[in-house]
Amino acid sequence: MFCSCCNDYLMKEDMNSFRISGKEELFRKNLLSLRILYEHNSILRAQITLFNKFKLKNENLIHADFEQLELKYKNLKTKEINLEKKIENLNRKIIKSTQVII
Repeated sequence: MFCSCCNDYLMKEDMNSFRISGKEELFRKNLLSLRILYEHNSILRAQITLFNKFKLKNENLIHADFEQLELKYKNLKTKEINLEKKIENLNRKIIKSTQVII
């Protein structure tokens, strides 16, 4: 928010730019309220923009984490399949070695 000395200066500037002479109290109050609303609106827009940037960054991180988890799952699945094949081969060798040759 603006300090009181800034408010006076800004009000004078606004009154000059709108070519309004005199010091109508109602107009000054409305002008000050309008300026405060604009300032508050600017702050809110900046906060929303910042929030959206963080939100997008978090969504991207979550997406990247999910892709990494999918890749790890595929790698583990491949290792599981390879281990199952090795187990089958070992079982066949064990059966073959224990069979009685006739």
